[in-house]
Amino acid sequence: MIDYRLQMEEPTEEDIIYLANLNTFRLFAGKTDLDTVMDDKDNPDPYLVIDPFKLLNRIDFDDVKLGMIDYFVELEEYKKCAFLRDYKYAQYVKIVNNF
Repeated sequence: MIDYRLQMEEPTEEDIIYLANLNTFRLFAGKTDLDTVMDDKDNPDPYLVIDPFKLLNRIDFDDVKLGMIDYFVELEEYKKCAFLRDYKYAQYVKIVNNF
């Protein structure tokens, strides 16, 4: 992935999709929190796959999760896929309720 900030260019659609999936994964995995994502000076664009202020229903959550798994399979990031496969709706609800 190209660091568009060094070239003073806008992120490409590919960059945005990558950042959205990565930021959302990091939230789900507990590797970051929403404040950190929103205030990250190294990543000024807080892209996410979800709206962190709106609770998804179980079906929409499953769709988002499967989309993220498909995305990370393409990147061959199988540890992320395994984590997402086992990630439960209740865990997501707990995280969103803490925002």
